Amino acid sequence: MSNAILPLDPTAAPSLDWNEVIGPHDPPAGADPLSAAIADAGGRPSIITAAALIADNPTLPPVVIDGLLREGEVATLVAAPKAGKSWLVHNLLLAIVHGCEWLGFRCTPGRVLLIDNELSPPVLAHRLAKVHEALYEGTVLGNVDTLTLRGCPEDVDDLEARLEAVEPGTYLLIVLDSLYRAWPAGTDENDNAAVGSVFVTLTRLAARMKAAIVCIHHLSKGTQADKSVTDLGSGAGAISRSVDCHLTLRRHEVDGCFVFDSVVRSFPPPAACVIEREQYAFAVRPDLDPEALYRPQRRKTAAEPSAPKPDPVHWTPQMFAERFVTKPDMDAATIRVAADGEGVGSKRANDLLSAAVAGGFAAETILPSRGGGKRYSPPGALRLSFSPPQPPHTPPVLEGTGGAGRGKKVKKK
Repeated sequence: MSNAILPLDPTAAPSLDWNEVIGPHDPPAGADPLSAAIADAGGRPSIITAAALIADNPTLPPVVIDGLLREGEVATLVAAPKAGKSWLVHNLLLAIVHGCEWLGFRCTPGRVLLIDNELSPPVLAHRLAKVHEALYEGTVLGNVDTLTLRGCPEDVDDLEARLEAVEPGTYLLIVLDSLYRAWPAGTDENDNAAVGSVFVTLTRLAARMKAAIVCIHHLSKGTQADKSVTDLGSGAGAISRSVDCHLTLRRHEVDGCFVFDSVVRSFPPPAACVIEREQYAFAVRPDLDPEALYRPQRRKTAAEPSAPKPDPVHWTPQMFAERFVTKPDMDAATIRVAADGEGVGSKRANDLLSAAVAGGFAAETILPSRGGGKRYSPPGALRLSFSPPQPPHTPPVLEGTGGAGRGKKVKKK
Protein backbone atom coordinates (compact mmCIF):
# COMPACT_ATOMS: atom_id res chain seq x y z
CA MET A 1 0.00 0.00 0.00
CA SER A 2 1.23 3.50 -0.80
CA ASN A 3 2.45 5.68 2.11
CA ALA A 4 1.60 8.93 0.31
CA ILE A 5 -0.30 11.47 2.48
CA LEU A 6 -3.56 12.67 0.92
CA PRO A 7 -3.90 16.47 0.80
CA LEU A 8 -6.84 18.04 2.64
CA ASP A 9 -8.14 19.63 -0.57
CA PRO A 10 -9.85 16.81 -2.49
CA THR A 11 -9.61 18.77 -5.76
CA ALA A 12 -5.85 18.73 -5.46
CA ALA A 13 -5.66 15.01 -4.74
CA PRO A 14 -3.43 12.97 -7.04
CA SER A 15 -4.83 10.03 -8.93
CA LEU A 16 -5.45 7.15 -6.53
CA ASP A 17 -5.75 3.46 -7.19
CA TRP A 18 -8.90 2.46 -5.27
CA ASN A 19 -7.96 -1.19 -5.21
CA GLU A 20 -4.68 -0.17 -3.66
CA VAL A 21 -6.53 1.50 -0.76
CA ILE A 22 -9.27 -0.97 0.21
CA GLY A 23 -9.24 -3.69 -2.43
CA PRO A 24 -11.74 -4.24 -5.24
CA HIS A 25 -14.82 -2.06 -4.70
CA ASP A 26 -17.01 0.33 -6.68
CA PRO A 27 -17.01 3.71 -4.87
CA PRO A 28 -20.09 5.95 -5.05
CA ALA A 29 -19.99 8.34 -7.97
CA GLY A 30 -18.31 11.60 -7.09
CA ALA A 31 -17.33 10.50 -3.55
CA ASP A 32 -13.91 11.03 -2.04
CA PRO A 33 -12.50 7.48 -1.98
CA LEU A 34 -11.14 7.63 1.54
CA SER A 35 -14.28 9.21 3.00
CA ALA A 36 -16.45 6.64 1.26
CA ALA A 37 -14.39 3.88 2.76
CA ILE A 38 -14.93 5.02 6.35
CA ALA A 39 -18.29 6.84 6.38
CA ASP A 40 -20.49 3.75 6.61
CA ALA A 41 -20.34 3.22 10.38
CA GLY A 42 -23.94 2.23 11.06
CA GLY A 43 -25.00 5.62 12.39
CA ARG A 44 -21.90 6.03 14.49
CA PRO A 45 -19.47 8.96 14.15
CA SER A 46 -17.42 8.90 10.98
CA ILE A 47 -13.75 9.56 10.55
CA ILE A 48 -13.22 13.06 9.16
CA THR A 49 -10.22 15.20 8.42
CA ALA A 50 -8.83 17.53 11.06
CA ALA A 51 -9.65 20.49 8.81
CA ALA A 52 -13.30 19.43 8.70
CA LEU A 53 -13.32 18.87 12.45
CA ILE A 54 -12.04 22.40 13.08
CA ALA A 55 -14.47 23.89 10.58
CA ASP A 56 -17.42 22.12 12.20
CA ASN A 57 -16.39 23.14 15.76
CA PRO A 58 -15.16 26.75 15.66
CA THR A 59 -15.87 27.40 19.37
CA LEU A 60 -15.97 25.55 22.68
CA PRO A 61 -19.36 24.57 24.15
CA PRO A 62 -21.14 27.24 26.23
CA VAL A 63 -19.98 27.74 29.81
CA VAL A 64 -22.16 26.50 32.67
CA ILE A 65 -19.71 27.13 35.57
CA ASP A 66 -16.88 29.34 34.36
CA GLY A 67 -13.56 27.60 35.00
CA LEU A 68 -15.13 24.22 35.78
CA LEU A 69 -17.91 22.92 33.54
CA ARG A 70 -19.42 23.35 30.06
CA GLU A 71 -22.56 22.26 28.27
CA GLY A 72 -22.47 18.53 27.44
CA GLU A 73 -19.87 17.74 30.12
CA VAL A 74 -20.16 15.40 33.11
CA ALA A 75 -18.72 16.12 36.58
CA THR A 76 -18.40 14.29 39.88
CA LEU A 77 -18.49 15.94 43.30
CA VAL A 78 -16.70 13.67 45.77
CA ALA A 79 -16.71 14.07 49.55
CA ALA A 80 -16.99 12.05 52.75
CA PRO A 81 -20.44 11.04 54.06
CA LYS A 82 -22.20 13.83 55.96
CA ALA A 83 -19.62 16.40 54.80
CA GLY A 84 -22.33 18.56 53.27
CA LYS A 85 -22.21 17.44 49.62
CA SER A 86 -25.97 17.84 49.11
CA TRP A 87 -26.01 21.24 50.82
CA LEU A 88 -23.13 22.38 48.62
CA VAL A 89 -24.86 21.23 45.44
CA HIS A 90 -28.08 22.98 46.52
CA ASN A 91 -25.98 26.14 46.74
CA LEU A 92 -24.80 25.44 43.19
CA LEU A 93 -28.33 24.93 41.81
CA LEU A 94 -29.51 28.26 43.18
CA ALA A 95 -26.38 30.05 41.96
CA ILE A 96 -27.18 28.83 38.44
CA VAL A 97 -30.83 29.87 38.73
CA HIS A 98 -29.85 33.38 39.83
CA GLY A 99 -26.71 33.65 37.66
CA CYS A 100 -24.48 34.27 40.68
CA GLU A 101 -21.06 33.02 41.79
CA TRP A 102 -20.54 29.64 43.43
CA LEU A 103 -17.37 29.41 45.53
CA GLY A 104 -15.92 32.21 43.42
CA PHE A 105 -16.86 30.64 40.06
CA ARG A 106 -19.29 32.62 37.90
CA CYS A 107 -22.41 30.68 36.85
CA THR A 108 -24.49 31.10 33.71
CA PRO A 109 -28.20 31.55 34.55
CA GLY A 110 -30.56 28.80 33.47
CA ARG A 111 -33.06 26.14 34.49
CA VAL A 112 -31.92 23.17 36.59
CA LEU A 113 -33.12 19.66 37.37
CA LEU A 114 -32.32 17.96 40.70
CA ILE A 115 -32.68 14.16 40.68
CA ASP A 116 -32.52 13.07 44.34
CA ASN A 117 -32.64 9.38 45.25
CA GLU A 118 -31.65 9.78 48.92
CA LEU A 119 -33.88 12.39 50.58
CA SER A 120 -37.61 12.13 51.10
CA PRO A 121 -39.75 14.88 49.50
CA PRO A 122 -40.40 16.70 52.84
CA VAL A 123 -36.70 16.75 53.77
CA LEU A 124 -35.63 17.92 50.30
CA ALA A 125 -38.30 20.65 50.35
CA HIS A 126 -37.11 21.84 53.78
CA ARG A 127 -33.47 21.99 52.67
CA LEU A 128 -34.12 23.86 49.43
CA ALA A 129 -36.29 26.39 51.24
CA LYS A 130 -33.64 26.97 53.94
CA VAL A 131 -30.80 27.41 51.44
CA HIS A 132 -32.84 29.78 49.27
CA GLU A 133 -33.90 31.83 52.28
CA ALA A 134 -30.31 32.06 53.55
CA LEU A 135 -28.81 33.08 50.20
CA TYR A 136 -31.54 34.84 48.25
CA GLU A 137 -34.05 36.11 50.78
CA GLY A 138 -36.84 38.11 49.19
CA THR A 139 -36.58 36.44 45.77
CA VAL A 140 -38.80 33.86 44.15
CA LEU A 141 -37.51 30.29 43.93
CA GLY A 142 -38.05 29.47 40.28
CA ASN A 143 -36.46 27.46 37.46
CA VAL A 144 -35.73 24.50 39.76
CA ASP A 145 -37.36 21.16 38.90
CA THR A 146 -37.02 18.12 41.16
CA LEU A 147 -37.39 14.37 40.77
CA THR A 148 -37.38 12.48 44.10
CA LEU A 149 -36.70 8.76 43.77
CA ARG A 150 -36.22 7.67 47.39
CA GLY A 151 -37.76 4.20 47.60
CA CYS A 152 -38.33 4.13 43.83
CA PRO A 153 -34.81 3.84 42.42
CA GLU A 154 -34.00 4.36 38.76
CA ASP A 155 -30.61 3.58 37.26
CA VAL A 156 -28.85 5.69 34.63
CA ASP A 157 -30.48 3.73 31.79
CA ASP A 158 -33.94 4.39 33.26
CA LEU A 159 -33.14 8.08 33.63
CA GLU A 160 -31.94 8.33 30.04
CA ALA A 161 -35.18 6.75 28.84
CA ARG A 162 -37.26 9.05 31.08
CA LEU A 163 -35.57 12.20 29.73
CA GLU A 164 -36.02 11.25 26.07
CA ALA A 165 -39.30 13.21 26.09
CA VAL A 166 -37.59 16.38 27.43
CA GLU A 167 -36.63 18.97 24.83
CA PRO A 168 -32.83 19.41 24.54
CA GLY A 169 -31.74 22.69 26.05
CA THR A 170 -34.54 22.71 28.65
CA TYR A 171 -32.02 22.38 31.47
CA LEU A 172 -28.63 23.99 31.78
CA LEU A 173 -27.61 21.69 34.67
CA ILE A 174 -28.80 18.27 35.85
CA VAL A 175 -27.70 17.02 39.29
CA LEU A 176 -27.78 13.32 40.24
CA ASP A 177 -27.68 12.88 44.02
CA SER A 178 -26.34 10.24 44.53
CA LEU A 179 -24.45 8.20 41.94
CA TYR A 180 -24.25 4.98 43.97
CA ARG A 181 -28.04 4.58 43.89
CA ALA A 182 -28.14 4.91 40.11
CA TRP A 183 -25.79 2.04 39.24
CA PRO A 184 -27.51 -0.52 36.98
CA ALA A 185 -28.32 -3.78 38.79
CA GLY A 186 -25.24 -5.94 39.31
CA THR A 187 -22.77 -3.10 38.73
CA ASP A 188 -19.57 -3.36 40.76
CA GLU A 189 -18.23 0.15 41.34
CA ASN A 190 -14.71 -1.32 41.41
CA ASP A 191 -15.11 -2.71 37.86
CA ASN A 192 -13.56 -0.23 35.42
CA ALA A 193 -15.43 -1.61 32.42
CA ALA A 194 -18.83 -1.47 34.14
CA VAL A 195 -18.22 2.00 35.55
CA GLY A 196 -16.94 3.24 32.20
CA SER A 197 -20.16 2.05 30.57
CA VAL A 198 -22.25 4.03 33.08
CA PHE A 199 -20.36 7.21 32.26
CA VAL A 200 -20.77 6.60 28.53
CA THR A 201 -24.52 6.69 29.19
CA LEU A 202 -24.24 9.89 31.25
CA THR A 203 -22.04 11.54 28.61
CA ARG A 204 -24.53 10.61 25.89
CA LEU A 205 -27.38 11.98 28.00
CA ALA A 206 -25.53 15.27 28.63
CA ALA A 207 -24.86 15.69 24.91
CA ARG A 208 -28.47 15.02 23.92
CA MET A 209 -29.90 17.26 26.64
CA LYS A 210 -27.38 20.05 25.87
CA ALA A 211 -26.81 20.28 29.60
CA ALA A 212 -24.05 19.68 32.12
CA ILE A 213 -24.47 16.79 34.57
CA VAL A 214 -23.06 16.71 38.11
CA CYS A 215 -23.04 13.37 40.00
CA ILE A 216 -22.49 13.26 43.76
CA HIS A 217 -20.16 10.47 44.84
CA HIS A 218 -18.49 9.39 48.10
CA LEU A 219 -14.87 9.25 49.22
CA SER A 220 -12.99 6.03 49.75
CA LYS A 221 -12.27 5.01 53.35
CA GLY A 222 -9.17 6.00 55.26
CA THR A 223 -7.03 9.13 55.45
CA GLN A 224 -7.33 11.23 52.28
CA ALA A 225 -4.62 13.82 52.91
CA ASP A 226 -1.86 12.06 50.98
CA LYS A 227 -3.92 10.99 47.95
CA SER A 228 -4.03 12.79 44.62
CA VAL A 229 -7.30 14.51 43.68
CA THR A 230 -8.19 11.91 41.04
CA ASP A 231 -7.69 9.03 43.50
CA LEU A 232 -10.18 10.29 46.07
CA GLY A 233 -13.41 8.72 44.89
CA SER A 234 -14.44 5.29 46.07
CA GLY A 235 -14.41 2.53 43.47
CA ALA A 236 -12.76 2.14 40.08
CA GLY A 237 -10.34 4.69 38.69
CA ALA A 238 -12.62 5.07 35.67
CA ILE A 239 -14.94 7.21 37.81
CA SER A 240 -12.50 10.12 37.85
CA ARG A 241 -10.99 9.43 34.42
CA SER A 242 -14.34 9.32 32.61
CA VAL A 243 -15.58 12.74 33.68
CA ASP A 244 -14.76 16.20 32.36
CA CYS A 245 -14.65 17.79 35.81
CA HIS A 246 -13.70 16.07 39.07
CA LEU A 247 -14.57 18.11 42.18
CA THR A 248 -13.46 17.07 45.67
CA LEU A 249 -14.00 18.10 49.28
CA ARG A 250 -11.47 17.08 51.92
CA ARG A 251 -11.42 18.01 55.57
CA HIS A 252 -9.16 20.92 56.50
CA GLU A 253 -7.23 21.02 59.76
CA VAL A 254 -9.53 23.86 60.89
CA ASP A 255 -12.83 22.45 62.15
CA GLY A 256 -15.80 23.16 59.89
CA CYS A 257 -13.60 23.89 56.88
CA PHE A 258 -12.89 21.86 53.75
CA VAL A 259 -10.37 21.99 50.93
CA PHE A 260 -12.18 22.35 47.59
CA ASP A 261 -10.07 21.04 44.71
CA SER A 262 -10.75 20.13 41.09
CA VAL A 263 -9.37 18.60 37.93
CA VAL A 264 -10.94 19.89 34.70
CA ARG A 265 -10.76 19.03 31.01
CA SER A 266 -11.69 22.18 29.07
CA PHE A 267 -10.36 24.98 31.31
CA PRO A 268 -6.99 25.91 32.80
CA PRO A 269 -6.35 24.10 36.11
CA PRO A 270 -8.17 25.94 38.92
CA ALA A 271 -6.40 26.68 42.19
CA ALA A 272 -7.52 24.81 45.30
CA CYS A 273 -9.24 26.84 47.99
CA VAL A 274 -10.61 26.42 51.50
CA ILE A 275 -14.33 26.78 52.12
CA GLU A 276 -16.24 27.00 55.39
CA ARG A 277 -19.73 25.74 55.99
CA GLU A 278 -22.03 28.31 57.59
CA GLN A 279 -25.12 26.20 58.33
CA TYR A 280 -26.95 26.50 54.98
CA ALA A 281 -24.27 28.28 52.93
CA PHE A 282 -20.56 27.94 52.14
CA ALA A 283 -18.01 30.76 52.10
CA VAL A 284 -14.48 30.85 50.68
CA ARG A 285 -11.72 31.32 53.28
CA PRO A 286 -8.76 32.90 51.45
CA ASP A 287 -6.90 33.26 54.77
CA LEU A 288 -6.52 29.48 55.16
CA ASP A 289 -3.91 27.30 53.46
CA PRO A 290 -5.35 24.63 51.11
CA GLU A 291 -2.28 22.48 51.78
CA ALA A 292 -3.18 22.19 55.48
CA LEU A 293 -5.32 19.08 55.13
CA TYR A 294 -6.54 17.32 58.24
CA ARG A 295 -4.23 14.58 59.51
CA PRO A 296 -4.98 12.75 62.77
CA GLN A 297 -1.40 13.08 64.06
CA ARG A 298 -1.60 16.87 63.91
CA ARG A 299 -3.84 16.74 66.96
CA LYS A 300 -0.74 16.19 69.13
CA THR A 301 0.57 19.32 70.82
CA ALA A 302 4.17 20.41 71.16
CA ALA A 303 3.99 19.58 74.87
CA GLU A 304 3.19 15.97 74.07
CA PRO A 305 5.69 14.87 71.45
CA SER A 306 6.06 11.23 70.62
CA ALA A 307 9.10 9.82 72.43
CA PRO A 308 11.64 8.65 69.88
CA LYS A 309 12.78 5.07 70.23
CA PRO A 310 16.40 4.85 71.42
CA ASP A 311 18.90 3.34 69.06
CA PRO A 312 19.95 -0.19 70.08
CA VAL A 313 23.23 -0.37 72.05
CA HIS A 314 25.96 -2.51 70.53
CA TRP A 315 27.70 -3.73 73.67
CA THR A 316 31.40 -4.50 73.68
CA PRO A 317 33.13 -6.38 76.54
CA GLN A 318 34.81 -3.15 77.65
CA MET A 319 31.51 -1.19 77.61
CA PHE A 320 29.79 -3.99 79.50
CA ALA A 321 32.46 -4.12 82.23
CA GLU A 322 32.56 -0.34 82.65
CA ARG A 323 28.76 -0.18 82.91
CA PHE A 324 27.98 -3.16 85.14
CA VAL A 325 31.19 -4.26 86.94
CA THR A 326 31.47 -1.16 89.09
CA LYS A 327 32.40 -2.45 92.57
CA PRO A 328 34.79 -5.02 93.97
CA ASP A 329 33.63 -8.60 94.44
CA MET A 330 30.25 -8.43 92.62
CA ASP A 331 28.49 -11.73 92.04
CA ALA A 332 27.36 -12.72 88.54
CA ALA A 333 23.64 -12.67 89.44
CA THR A 334 23.78 -9.00 90.46
CA ILE A 335 25.54 -8.11 87.23
CA ARG A 336 22.98 -10.02 85.15
CA VAL A 337 20.04 -8.29 86.85
CA ALA A 338 21.55 -4.86 86.18
CA ALA A 339 22.25 -5.78 82.55
CA ASP A 340 18.76 -7.13 82.04
CA GLY A 341 17.37 -3.72 83.07
CA GLU A 342 19.11 -2.24 80.03
CA GLY A 343 18.01 -4.88 77.57
CA VAL A 344 20.89 -7.34 77.78
CA GLY A 345 19.65 -10.92 78.17
CA SER A 346 21.20 -13.37 80.61
CA LYS A 347 23.06 -15.43 78.02
CA ARG A 348 24.43 -12.33 76.33
CA ALA A 349 25.44 -10.91 79.73
CA ASN A 350 27.33 -14.11 80.63
CA ASP A 351 29.17 -14.04 77.29
CA LEU A 352 30.10 -10.36 77.64
CA LEU A 353 31.27 -10.89 81.23
CA SER A 354 33.53 -13.79 80.24
CA ALA A 355 34.93 -11.74 77.35
CA ALA A 356 35.53 -8.79 79.68
CA VAL A 357 37.54 -11.01 82.03
CA ALA A 358 39.49 -12.48 79.13
CA GLY A 359 40.22 -9.00 77.79
CA GLY A 360 41.38 -7.65 81.11
CA PHE A 361 38.42 -5.28 81.52
CA ALA A 362 37.25 -7.06 84.67
CA ALA A 363 38.96 -9.20 87.31
CA GLU A 364 37.60 -12.56 88.40
CA THR A 365 38.09 -14.10 91.86
CA ILE A 366 37.27 -17.73 92.61
CA LEU A 367 36.01 -18.31 96.15
CA PRO A 368 37.59 -21.16 98.15
CA SER A 369 34.36 -22.02 99.94
CA ARG A 370 32.66 -25.39 99.49
CA GLY A 371 31.07 -25.49 96.03
CA GLY A 372 33.28 -22.68 94.80
CA GLY A 373 31.87 -19.40 93.42
CA LYS A 374 33.12 -16.32 91.58
CA ARG A 375 33.29 -12.62 92.20
CA TYR A 376 34.01 -9.86 89.69
CA SER A 377 35.75 -6.55 90.24
CA PRO A 378 36.97 -3.63 88.15
CA PRO A 379 40.63 -4.05 87.12
CA GLY A 380 42.99 -3.06 89.93
CA ALA A 381 40.23 -2.76 92.53
CA LEU A 382 40.93 -3.82 96.11
CA ARG A 383 39.32 -7.20 96.51
CA LEU A 384 38.44 -9.26 99.58
CA SER A 385 41.13 -11.65 100.89
CA PHE A 386 40.17 -15.15 101.82
CA SER A 387 41.95 -17.35 104.54
CA PRO A 388 43.41 -20.61 103.32
CA PRO A 389 41.31 -23.61 104.17
CA GLN A 390 41.95 -25.34 107.60
CA PRO A 391 42.67 -29.13 107.79
CA PRO A 392 39.85 -31.30 109.01
CA HIS A 393 39.49 -31.65 112.84
CA THR A 394 41.20 -34.82 114.31
CA PRO A 395 39.68 -36.19 117.56
CA PRO A 396 42.11 -37.07 120.45
CA VAL A 397 43.24 -40.72 120.92
CA LEU A 398 42.60 -42.39 124.32
CA GLU A 399 45.37 -44.62 125.80
CA GLY A 400 44.21 -47.91 127.38
CA THR A 401 44.51 -48.37 131.24
CA GLY A 402 43.19 -51.84 131.70
CA GLY A 403 39.54 -51.15 131.92
CA ALA A 404 36.82 -49.74 129.91
CA GLY A 405 36.35 -46.14 130.55
CA ARG A 406 39.44 -45.88 132.68
CA GLY A 407 41.80 -44.62 130.12
CA LYS A 408 43.36 -41.20 130.06
CA LYS A 409 43.92 -38.75 127.39
CA VAL A 410 47.12 -39.00 125.53
CA LYS A 411 48.20 -35.98 123.75
CA LYS A 412 49.81 -36.35 120.41
CA LYS A 413 53.35 -35.30 120.25
